[in-house]
Amino acid sequence: MKNDLILGQCAPEAVGLSSHQVEACLRALDATENELHGIVMERHGRIFCETYLAPYSGQMPHTNHSLGKSYTCTGFGLACAQGLLSEEERFTDVFAEEFERYGIVPDEKMKRLKMRHLMSMSVGMARMPEMDERWLERFLREPIVHEPGEQFLYNSVGSCLLGAAVEKRSGEPLDVYMRKRLFDRIGIAPQEHVWRKFNGVYVAEPGTSATTRANLRLGMFYAAYGFADGQQLISRSWMEQAMTKQVETSSTPGTDDSAMGYGWQLWMCKQPGMVRFDGGQGQLCLIWPRQDMVVAVHQAGRYPHGVPKVMELLESLMASAAQEPLSPDDAACESLRQYERSRCVPPAPAALLPEDADSWEGDYFVTDGIFQPWIEVAPVQEDFYHLFYAPHRNAQVRFLRLTRQGGDLVLTLDGIAELRASLNGMWTPRKTASVLEDLPDYAATARFLDRRTLRISLRWLNSWCCPEITLTRLGQGRLGILVQKDMLADGRELFTHAATAVRIR
Repeated sequence: MKNDLILGQCAPEAVGLSSHQVEACLRALDATENELHGIVMERHGRIFCETYLAPYSGQMPHTNHSLGKSYTCTGFGLACAQGLLSEEERFTDVFAEEFERYGIVPDEKMKRLKMRHLMSMSVGMARMPEMDERWLERFLREPIVHEPGEQFLYNSVGSCLLGAAVEKRSGEPLDVYMRKRLFDRIGIAPQEHVWRKFNGVYVAEPGTSATTRANLRLGMFYAAYGFADGQQLISRSWMEQAMTKQVETSSTPGTDDSAMGYGWQLWMCKQPGMVRFDGGQGQLCLIWPRQDMVVAVHQAGRYPHGVPKVMELLESLMASAAQEPLSPDDAACESLRQYERSRCVPPAPAALLPEDADSWEGDYFVTDGIFQPWIEVAPVQEDFYHLFYAPHRNAQVRFLRLTRQGGDLVLTLDGIAELRASLNGMWTPRKTASVLEDLPDYAATARFLDRRTLRISLRWLNSWCCPEITLTRLGQGRLGILVQKDMLADGRELFTHAATAVRIR
Protein backbone atom coordinates (compact mmCIF):
# COMPACT_ATOMS: atom_id res chain seq x y z
CA MET A 1 0.00 0.00 0.00
CA LYS A 2 1.06 3.60 -0.62
CA ASN A 3 1.45 4.57 3.04
CA ASP A 4 2.74 1.27 4.43
CA LEU A 5 4.87 1.80 7.54
CA ILE A 6 6.89 -1.27 6.51
CA LEU A 7 9.74 -0.01 4.34
CA GLY A 8 11.07 -3.38 3.21
CA GLN A 9 13.05 -6.37 4.42
CA CYS A 10 16.68 -6.84 5.39
CA ALA A 11 19.15 -9.19 7.04
CA PRO A 12 19.23 -8.95 10.85
CA GLU A 13 22.82 -7.67 10.68
CA ALA A 14 21.64 -4.53 8.86
CA VAL A 15 19.68 -3.49 11.97
CA GLY A 16 22.15 -4.57 14.64
CA LEU A 17 21.24 -8.21 15.26
CA SER A 18 23.02 -11.43 14.45
CA SER A 19 21.28 -13.94 12.18
CA HIS A 20 22.67 -16.64 14.49
CA GLN A 21 20.90 -14.98 17.44
CA VAL A 22 17.61 -14.65 15.61
CA GLU A 23 17.64 -18.27 14.43
CA ALA A 24 18.56 -19.45 17.94
CA CYS A 25 15.63 -17.45 19.31
CA LEU A 26 13.23 -18.99 16.77
CA ARG A 27 14.43 -22.48 17.61
CA ALA A 28 14.05 -21.79 21.32
CA LEU A 29 10.52 -20.48 20.74
CA ASP A 30 9.64 -23.62 18.79
CA ALA A 31 11.01 -25.73 21.64
CA THR A 32 8.51 -24.25 24.11
CA GLU A 33 5.12 -25.81 24.74
CA ASN A 34 3.52 -23.28 22.39
CA GLU A 35 2.74 -23.22 18.67
CA LEU A 36 4.08 -19.99 17.17
CA HIS A 37 1.76 -19.45 14.20
CA GLY A 38 3.17 -16.13 13.00
CA ILE A 39 6.20 -14.04 14.00
CA VAL A 40 7.24 -10.74 12.42
CA MET A 41 10.16 -8.65 13.69
CA GLU A 42 11.14 -5.18 12.48
CA ARG A 43 13.58 -2.42 13.32
CA HIS A 44 13.87 1.03 11.74
CA GLY A 45 10.91 0.14 9.51
CA ARG A 46 12.51 -2.96 7.94
CA ILE A 47 11.47 -6.54 8.64
CA PHE A 48 14.45 -8.70 9.55
CA CYS A 49 12.52 -11.87 10.45
CA GLU A 50 9.14 -13.18 9.30
CA THR A 51 7.95 -16.75 9.55
CA TYR A 52 4.69 -18.69 9.69
CA LEU A 53 4.01 -22.22 10.86
CA ALA A 54 2.45 -23.92 7.82
CA PRO A 55 -0.48 -24.38 7.19
CA TYR A 56 -0.92 -21.00 8.95
CA SER A 57 0.12 -18.08 6.75
CA GLY A 58 0.69 -14.36 6.70
CA GLN A 59 -2.41 -13.77 4.56
CA MET A 60 -4.83 -15.20 7.14
CA PRO A 61 -6.31 -12.93 9.82
CA HIS A 62 -5.70 -14.59 13.18
CA THR A 63 -7.63 -14.22 16.42
CA ASN A 64 -6.33 -11.29 18.47
CA HIS A 65 -8.36 -11.68 21.65
CA SER A 66 -7.51 -8.82 24.02
CA LEU A 67 -4.82 -7.47 21.73
CA GLY A 68 -7.85 -6.00 19.98
CA LYS A 69 -8.33 -3.69 22.96
CA SER A 70 -5.35 -1.71 21.69
CA TYR A 71 -7.07 -1.20 18.32
CA THR A 72 -10.16 0.13 20.10
CA CYS A 73 -8.14 2.40 22.36
CA THR A 74 -6.28 3.75 19.33
CA GLY A 75 -9.66 4.63 17.84
CA PHE A 76 -10.42 6.54 21.03
CA GLY A 77 -7.10 8.38 20.65
CA LEU A 78 -8.02 9.35 17.09
CA ALA A 79 -11.34 10.71 18.34
CA CYS A 80 -9.48 12.73 20.97
CA ALA A 81 -7.21 14.17 18.28
CA GLN A 82 -10.31 15.12 16.30
CA GLY A 83 -11.87 16.83 19.32
CA LEU A 84 -14.78 14.39 19.52
CA LEU A 85 -13.78 12.94 22.89
CA SER A 86 -11.36 13.53 25.74
CA GLU A 87 -9.70 11.16 28.17
CA GLU A 88 -10.78 13.57 30.94
CA GLU A 89 -14.44 13.50 29.91
CA ARG A 90 -16.85 12.04 32.42
CA PHE A 91 -18.32 8.68 31.56
CA THR A 92 -21.81 9.80 32.62
CA ASP A 93 -21.67 12.65 30.09
CA VAL A 94 -20.62 10.38 27.21
CA PHE A 95 -23.35 7.84 27.99
CA ALA A 96 -26.04 10.15 29.39
CA GLU A 97 -28.61 8.83 26.88
CA GLU A 98 -27.96 5.24 27.94
CA PHE A 99 -28.38 6.03 31.65
CA GLU A 100 -31.71 7.67 30.84
CA ARG A 101 -32.79 4.83 28.54
CA TYR A 102 -32.32 2.21 31.25
CA GLY A 103 -33.71 4.42 34.02
CA ILE A 104 -30.43 4.35 35.97
CA VAL A 105 -29.42 7.20 38.29
CA PRO A 106 -25.60 7.21 38.60
CA ASP A 107 -24.16 7.52 42.11
CA GLU A 108 -21.35 9.88 43.08
CA LYS A 109 -18.51 7.45 42.30
CA MET A 110 -19.98 6.75 38.86
CA LYS A 111 -20.20 10.51 38.28
CA ARG A 112 -16.45 10.77 39.02
CA LEU A 113 -15.59 8.04 36.53
CA LYS A 114 -13.62 9.42 33.57
CA MET A 115 -12.88 7.83 30.22
CA ARG A 116 -9.19 7.58 31.15
CA HIS A 117 -10.20 5.17 33.92
CA LEU A 118 -11.75 2.84 31.34
CA MET A 119 -8.53 2.97 29.32
CA SER A 120 -6.39 2.12 32.36
CA MET A 121 -8.85 -0.48 33.72
CA SER A 122 -9.07 1.39 37.00
CA VAL A 123 -12.86 1.81 36.97
CA GLY A 124 -13.17 0.84 40.62
CA MET A 125 -15.63 -2.05 40.29
CA ALA A 126 -15.20 -5.13 42.45
CA ARG A 127 -15.77 -7.39 39.45
CA MET A 128 -16.12 -7.18 35.69
CA PRO A 129 -19.79 -7.04 34.69
CA GLU A 130 -21.08 -10.03 32.80
CA MET A 131 -20.33 -9.86 29.10
CA ASP A 132 -23.45 -10.93 27.25
CA GLU A 133 -26.14 -9.37 25.07
CA ARG A 134 -26.87 -6.83 27.85
CA TRP A 135 -23.23 -5.88 28.45
CA LEU A 136 -23.72 -2.10 28.22
CA GLU A 137 -26.63 -2.00 30.66
CA ARG A 138 -24.80 -4.33 33.04
CA PHE A 139 -21.82 -1.97 33.15
CA LEU A 140 -24.06 1.02 33.95
CA ARG A 141 -25.70 -0.90 36.80
CA GLU A 142 -22.51 -2.40 38.30
CA PRO A 143 -21.56 -0.63 41.58
CA ILE A 144 -18.24 1.21 41.77
CA VAL A 145 -16.79 0.36 45.17
CA HIS A 146 -13.31 1.96 44.92
CA GLU A 147 -12.45 5.49 43.90
CA PRO A 148 -11.91 5.52 40.11
CA GLY A 149 -8.23 5.53 39.18
CA GLU A 150 -6.96 3.85 42.35
CA GLN A 151 -7.15 0.10 41.72
CA PHE A 152 -6.58 -2.08 38.66
CA LEU A 153 -9.18 -4.68 37.73
CA TYR A 154 -9.29 -6.23 34.28
CA ASN A 155 -12.51 -5.07 32.66
CA SER A 156 -13.22 -6.05 29.07
CA VAL A 157 -16.67 -4.45 29.13
CA GLY A 158 -15.02 -1.10 29.78
CA SER A 159 -12.88 -1.69 26.70
CA CYS A 160 -16.02 -2.29 24.63
CA LEU A 161 -17.41 1.01 25.85
CA LEU A 162 -14.40 2.89 24.49
CA GLY A 163 -15.39 1.72 21.02
CA ALA A 164 -19.05 2.51 21.68
CA ALA A 165 -18.03 6.05 22.69
CA VAL A 166 -16.20 6.56 19.38
CA GLU A 167 -19.23 5.33 17.45
CA LYS A 168 -21.57 7.63 19.38
CA ARG A 169 -19.50 10.77 18.81
CA SER A 170 -18.32 10.05 15.26
CA GLY A 171 -21.59 8.67 13.93
CA GLU A 172 -19.66 5.91 12.14
CA PRO A 173 -18.99 2.22 12.82
CA LEU A 174 -15.61 1.90 14.49
CA ASP A 175 -14.08 -0.11 11.65
CA VAL A 176 -15.14 2.51 9.08
CA TYR A 177 -13.86 5.32 11.29
CA MET A 178 -10.46 3.69 11.77
CA ARG A 179 -10.17 2.65 8.14
CA LYS A 180 -10.34 6.25 6.95
CA ARG A 181 -8.31 7.85 9.74
CA LEU A 182 -5.65 5.25 10.41
CA PHE A 183 -5.60 1.92 8.58
CA ASP A 184 -5.32 3.41 5.09
CA ARG A 185 -2.52 5.65 6.36
CA ILE A 186 -0.33 2.98 7.94
CA GLY A 187 -0.79 0.16 5.43
CA ILE A 188 -3.45 -2.12 6.97
CA ALA A 189 -5.49 -3.37 4.01
CA PRO A 190 -9.22 -4.23 4.42
CA GLN A 191 -8.59 -7.98 4.14
CA GLU A 192 -5.93 -7.83 6.86
CA HIS A 193 -8.26 -6.83 9.69
CA VAL A 194 -11.67 -8.27 10.60
CA TRP A 195 -13.87 -6.59 13.17
CA ARG A 196 -16.98 -8.46 14.22
CA LYS A 197 -20.23 -6.92 15.45
CA PHE A 198 -21.43 -7.55 18.99
CA ASN A 199 -24.87 -6.34 19.97
CA GLY A 200 -24.84 -3.56 17.39
CA VAL A 201 -21.38 -2.06 18.06
CA TYR A 202 -17.81 -3.05 17.34
CA VAL A 203 -15.81 -4.15 20.32
CA ALA A 204 -12.27 -4.84 21.47
CA GLU A 205 -12.34 -8.38 22.74
CA PRO A 206 -12.41 -10.79 21.15
CA GLY A 207 -13.94 -9.12 18.15
CA THR A 208 -10.82 -8.48 16.10
CA SER A 209 -8.76 -10.76 13.94
CA ALA A 210 -5.78 -9.47 11.99
CA THR A 211 -2.73 -10.60 10.12
CA THR A 212 0.48 -10.61 12.10
CA ARG A 213 1.80 -7.82 9.88
CA ALA A 214 -1.28 -5.69 10.64
CA ASN A 215 -0.56 -5.95 14.35
CA LEU A 216 3.07 -5.10 13.66
CA ARG A 217 1.99 -1.93 11.83
CA LEU A 218 -0.15 -0.82 14.77
CA GLY A 219 2.83 -1.41 17.05
CA MET A 220 5.04 0.63 14.69
CA PHE A 221 2.49 3.47 14.88
CA TYR A 222 2.91 3.45 18.67
CA ALA A 223 6.71 3.27 18.39
CA ALA A 224 6.46 6.46 16.27
CA TYR A 225 4.26 8.08 18.95
CA GLY A 226 1.31 8.55 16.61
CA PHE A 227 3.18 9.99 13.62
CA ALA A 228 2.44 8.46 10.19
CA ASP A 229 1.81 9.49 6.60
CA GLY A 230 3.62 12.78 7.24
CA GLN A 231 1.28 13.83 10.05
CA GLN A 232 0.80 13.58 13.81
CA LEU A 233 -2.44 11.56 13.69
CA ILE A 234 -2.70 11.31 17.49
CA SER A 235 -0.97 13.81 19.75
CA ARG A 236 2.42 12.72 21.03
CA SER A 237 1.38 13.51 24.60
CA TRP A 238 -1.63 11.15 24.30
CA MET A 239 0.62 8.38 22.94
CA GLU A 240 3.19 8.94 25.69
CA GLN A 241 0.48 8.66 28.33
CA ALA A 242 -0.83 5.48 26.68
CA MET A 243 2.63 3.89 26.96
CA THR A 244 3.29 5.09 30.54
CA LYS A 245 2.19 3.20 33.64
CA GLN A 246 -1.18 4.62 34.66
CA VAL A 247 -2.04 2.13 37.37
CA GLU A 248 -0.15 -0.33 39.56
CA THR A 249 -0.68 -4.05 38.83
CA SER A 250 1.82 -5.56 41.28
CA SER A 251 -0.96 -7.46 43.07
CA THR A 252 -2.36 -8.90 39.83
CA PRO A 253 -2.24 -12.72 39.77
CA GLY A 254 0.11 -14.13 37.16
CA THR A 255 3.72 -13.77 36.11
CA ASP A 256 6.21 -10.94 36.52
CA ASP A 257 5.09 -9.42 33.23
CA SER A 258 1.60 -8.95 34.66
CA ALA A 259 2.98 -6.98 37.60
CA MET A 260 4.82 -4.18 35.81
CA GLY A 261 1.85 -1.87 35.41
CA TYR A 262 -0.84 -1.00 32.89
CA GLY A 263 -1.07 1.99 30.54
CA TRP A 264 -3.99 2.63 28.25
CA GLN A 265 -5.16 -0.80 27.08
CA LEU A 266 -1.60 -2.13 27.03
CA TRP A 267 0.89 -3.57 29.49
CA MET A 268 4.30 -2.49 30.68
CA CYS A 269 7.15 -5.01 30.18
CA LYS A 270 10.12 -5.90 32.37
CA GLN A 271 12.47 -4.09 29.98
CA PRO A 272 12.23 -0.38 30.91
CA GLY A 273 10.44 1.54 28.18
CA MET A 274 9.07 -1.58 26.45
CA VAL A 275 5.29 -2.05 26.31
CA ARG A 276 3.05 -4.65 24.75
CA PHE A 277 -0.37 -5.30 23.29
CA ASP A 278 -1.45 -8.60 24.80
CA GLY A 279 -4.26 -11.04 24.00
CA GLY A 280 -5.32 -14.41 25.32
CA GLN A 281 -3.22 -17.47 24.44
CA GLY A 282 -0.26 -15.22 23.66
CA GLN A 283 -1.29 -12.82 20.90
CA LEU A 284 1.49 -10.28 21.42
CA CYS A 285 3.02 -7.12 20.02
CA LEU A 286 6.16 -5.96 21.86
CA ILE A 287 6.98 -2.28 21.27
CA TRP A 288 10.25 -0.62 22.26
CA PRO A 289 10.33 2.99 21.01
CA ARG A 290 13.84 3.68 22.30
CA GLN A 291 15.20 0.79 20.22
CA ASP A 292 12.81 1.56 17.34
CA MET A 293 11.86 -2.11 17.32
CA VAL A 294 8.55 -4.00 17.22
CA VAL A 295 7.84 -7.75 17.32
CA ALA A 296 4.37 -9.19 16.62
CA VAL A 297 3.34 -12.76 17.42
CA HIS A 298 0.27 -14.91 16.90
CA GLN A 299 0.34 -18.23 18.68
CA ALA A 300 -1.35 -21.04 20.54
CA GLY A 301 0.32 -20.22 23.84
CA ARG A 302 -0.20 -22.27 26.95
CA TYR A 303 -0.79 -20.76 30.39
CA PRO A 304 0.59 -20.21 32.95
CA HIS A 305 4.16 -20.96 31.84
CA GLY A 306 4.26 -21.11 28.04
CA VAL A 307 3.39 -17.52 27.14
CA PRO A 308 5.79 -15.91 29.68
CA LYS A 309 8.59 -18.03 28.23
CA VAL A 310 7.87 -16.57 24.77
CA MET A 311 7.99 -13.03 26.16
CA GLU A 312 11.24 -13.76 27.99
CA LEU A 313 12.93 -15.05 24.81
CA LEU A 314 11.72 -12.16 22.66
CA GLU A 315 12.58 -9.47 25.19
CA SER A 316 16.07 -10.92 25.53
CA LEU A 317 16.58 -10.90 21.76
CA MET A 318 15.37 -7.31 21.46
CA ALA A 319 17.67 -6.22 24.29
CA SER A 320 20.69 -7.69 22.47
CA ALA A 321 20.33 -5.35 19.47
CA ALA A 322 23.35 -3.13 18.79
CA GLN A 323 22.93 0.54 17.94
CA GLU A 324 24.94 0.16 14.72
CA PRO A 325 24.70 -2.41 11.89
CA LEU A 326 26.80 -5.55 12.19
CA SER A 327 29.06 -6.97 9.52
CA PRO A 328 27.10 -8.99 6.93
CA ASP A 329 26.98 -12.75 7.44
CA ASP A 330 25.42 -14.23 4.32
CA ALA A 331 25.76 -17.86 5.39
CA ALA A 332 24.08 -17.25 8.76
CA CYS A 333 21.32 -15.20 7.13
CA GLU A 334 20.62 -17.95 4.58
CA SER A 335 20.46 -20.51 7.41
CA LEU A 336 17.91 -18.28 9.16
CA ARG A 337 15.84 -17.93 5.98
CA GLN A 338 15.84 -21.68 5.43
CA TYR A 339 14.62 -22.23 8.98
CA GLU A 340 11.90 -19.58 8.55
CA ARG A 341 10.64 -21.39 5.43
CA SER A 342 10.85 -24.86 6.97
CA ARG A 343 8.56 -24.32 9.95
CA CYS A 344 5.39 -26.41 9.77
CA VAL A 345 2.97 -28.45 11.84
CA PRO A 346 4.22 -32.07 11.74
CA PRO A 347 2.09 -34.39 9.60
CA ALA A 348 -0.51 -36.44 11.44
CA PRO A 349 -0.43 -40.23 11.24
CA ALA A 350 -1.73 -41.44 7.88
CA ALA A 351 -4.98 -43.36 7.98
CA LEU A 352 -5.04 -47.12 7.50
CA LEU A 353 -8.49 -47.81 6.11
CA PRO A 354 -10.41 -50.73 7.61
CA GLU A 355 -11.95 -53.20 5.19
CA ASP A 356 -15.43 -51.82 5.81
CA ALA A 357 -14.42 -48.15 5.53
CA ASP A 358 -17.07 -47.57 2.86
CA SER A 359 -19.79 -48.58 5.29
CA TRP A 360 -19.19 -45.38 7.30
CA GLU A 361 -20.46 -43.28 4.41
CA GLY A 362 -23.99 -41.94 4.68
CA ASP A 363 -26.29 -39.29 6.12
CA TYR A 364 -26.80 -38.88 9.86
CA PHE A 365 -29.23 -36.82 11.93
CA VAL A 366 -28.25 -35.59 15.41
CA THR A 367 -30.93 -36.78 17.81
CA ASP A 368 -29.58 -35.48 21.11
CA GLY A 369 -26.68 -33.59 22.66
CA ILE A 370 -24.54 -30.84 21.13
CA PHE A 371 -22.41 -31.11 18.00
CA GLN A 372 -20.50 -27.85 17.64
CA PRO A 373 -17.07 -28.01 15.97
CA TRP A 374 -16.53 -24.24 15.48
CA ILE A 375 -13.95 -21.85 16.89
CA GLU A 376 -14.67 -21.40 20.56
CA VAL A 377 -13.16 -19.59 23.52
CA ALA A 378 -14.11 -20.75 26.99
CA PRO A 379 -12.45 -18.48 29.57
CA VAL A 380 -14.99 -19.35 32.27
CA GLN A 381 -16.06 -22.81 31.14
CA GLU A 382 -18.63 -21.51 28.70
CA ASP A 383 -18.23 -20.60 25.07
CA PHE A 384 -17.65 -16.87 24.60
CA TYR A 385 -17.41 -16.79 20.81
CA HIS A 386 -21.11 -17.56 20.35
CA LEU A 387 -21.71 -13.82 20.84
CA PHE A 388 -20.07 -13.29 17.43
CA TYR A 389 -21.64 -16.14 15.46
CA ALA A 390 -23.63 -15.20 12.35
CA PRO A 391 -27.21 -14.84 13.62
CA HIS A 392 -28.74 -16.66 10.62
CA ARG A 393 -26.58 -19.76 11.19
CA ASN A 394 -27.46 -22.44 13.71
CA ALA A 395 -24.24 -23.21 15.58
CA GLN A 396 -25.50 -26.62 16.66
CA VAL A 397 -25.13 -29.03 13.76
CA ARG A 398 -28.21 -31.20 13.18
CA PHE A 399 -27.28 -33.05 9.98
CA LEU A 400 -23.99 -34.52 8.82
CA ARG A 401 -22.91 -36.47 5.78
CA LEU A 402 -19.80 -38.65 5.62
CA THR A 403 -18.25 -39.47 2.26
CA ARG A 404 -14.82 -40.37 0.95
CA GLN A 405 -13.45 -38.59 -2.10
CA GLY A 406 -10.02 -39.65 -3.30
CA GLY A 407 -7.58 -39.14 -0.44
CA ASP A 408 -10.01 -37.11 1.69
CA LEU A 409 -12.75 -37.88 4.15
CA VAL A 410 -15.48 -35.29 3.60
CA LEU A 411 -17.69 -34.20 6.47
CA THR A 412 -20.63 -32.04 5.33
CA LEU A 413 -22.44 -30.15 8.09
CA ASP A 414 -26.09 -29.09 7.63
CA GLY A 415 -25.53 -29.08 3.89
CA ILE A 416 -23.51 -25.85 4.20
CA ALA A 417 -20.03 -26.38 5.63
CA GLU A 418 -17.78 -28.94 3.97
CA LEU A 419 -14.75 -30.12 5.92
CA ARG A 420 -12.25 -32.13 3.89
CA ALA A 421 -9.92 -34.12 6.13
CA SER A 422 -6.77 -35.53 4.54
CA LEU A 423 -6.29 -39.26 5.05
CA ASN A 424 -2.55 -38.98 4.28
CA GLY A 425 -1.89 -36.87 7.39
CA MET A 426 -1.01 -33.65 5.52
CA TRP A 427 -2.37 -30.34 6.78
CA THR A 428 -3.75 -28.78 3.57
CA PRO A 429 -5.16 -25.25 4.00
CA ARG A 430 -8.74 -24.94 2.77
CA LYS A 431 -11.80 -22.72 3.21
CA THR A 432 -15.35 -23.50 4.27
CA ALA A 433 -18.55 -21.83 5.39
CA SER A 434 -18.92 -21.58 9.15
CA VAL A 435 -20.81 -19.68 11.83
CA LEU A 436 -17.98 -17.11 11.68
CA GLU A 437 -18.43 -16.19 8.05
CA ASP A 438 -15.33 -13.99 7.74
CA LEU A 439 -13.00 -16.62 9.22
CA PRO A 440 -13.21 -19.52 6.73
CA ASP A 441 -9.70 -21.03 6.84
CA TYR A 442 -9.08 -24.54 8.15
CA ALA A 443 -7.03 -27.68 7.71
CA ALA A 444 -8.01 -31.19 8.81
CA THR A 445 -6.78 -34.77 8.90
CA ALA A 446 -8.63 -38.01 9.61
CA ARG A 447 -7.66 -41.50 10.74
CA PHE A 448 -9.37 -44.64 11.96
CA LEU A 449 -8.35 -45.54 15.50
CA ASP A 450 -10.02 -48.92 15.02
CA ARG A 451 -12.95 -50.35 13.05
CA ARG A 452 -15.46 -48.58 15.32
CA THR A 453 -13.71 -45.26 15.86
CA LEU A 454 -12.87 -42.43 13.46
CA ARG A 455 -11.05 -39.27 14.56
CA ILE A 456 -11.02 -35.99 12.65
CA SER A 457 -8.41 -33.47 13.81
CA LEU A 458 -9.45 -29.98 12.82
CA ARG A 459 -7.43 -26.74 12.85
CA TRP A 460 -9.25 -23.45 12.49
CA LEU A 461 -6.40 -21.51 10.92
CA ASN A 462 -7.77 -18.07 11.83
CA SER A 463 -7.30 -18.99 15.48
CA TRP A 464 -5.51 -21.38 17.80
CA CYS A 465 -8.63 -23.55 18.24
CA CYS A 466 -8.01 -27.19 17.24
CA PRO A 467 -11.08 -29.37 17.87
CA GLU A 468 -10.82 -33.15 17.75
CA ILE A 469 -14.00 -34.85 16.53
CA THR A 470 -14.27 -38.50 17.50
CA LEU A 471 -17.01 -40.54 15.83
CA THR A 472 -17.86 -43.91 17.36
CA ARG A 473 -20.20 -46.57 15.97
CA LEU A 474 -22.70 -47.53 18.65
CA GLY A 475 -24.65 -50.12 16.68
CA GLN A 476 -28.11 -50.07 15.10
CA GLY A 477 -27.10 -47.16 12.87
CA ARG A 478 -26.24 -44.88 15.80
CA LEU A 479 -23.13 -42.71 15.90
CA GLY A 480 -21.53 -41.21 19.00
CA ILE A 481 -19.99 -37.76 18.47
CA LEU A 482 -17.44 -36.28 20.86
CA VAL A 483 -15.89 -32.82 20.23
CA GLN A 484 -12.96 -31.88 22.47
CA LYS A 485 -11.11 -28.55 22.48
CA ASP A 486 -7.96 -27.78 24.43
CA MET A 487 -8.24 -24.30 26.00
CA LEU A 488 -4.42 -24.19 26.47
CA ALA A 489 -4.46 -23.66 30.23
CA ASP A 490 -2.77 -26.17 32.50
CA GLY A 491 -5.22 -27.78 34.88
CA ARG A 492 -8.26 -26.85 32.80
CA GLU A 493 -10.33 -29.68 31.44
CA LEU A 494 -10.92 -30.02 27.72
CA PHE A 495 -13.96 -28.07 26.54
CA THR A 496 -16.29 -30.88 25.47
CA HIS A 497 -19.49 -31.35 23.48
CA ALA A 498 -21.16 -34.75 23.08
CA ALA A 499 -23.99 -35.85 20.83
CA THR A 500 -25.63 -38.90 19.29
CA ALA A 501 -26.70 -39.22 15.65
CA VAL A 502 -28.70 -41.83 13.82
CA ARG A 503 -28.17 -42.91 10.24
CA ILE A 504 -31.06 -41.90 8.01
CA ARG A 505 -29.69 -43.19 4.66
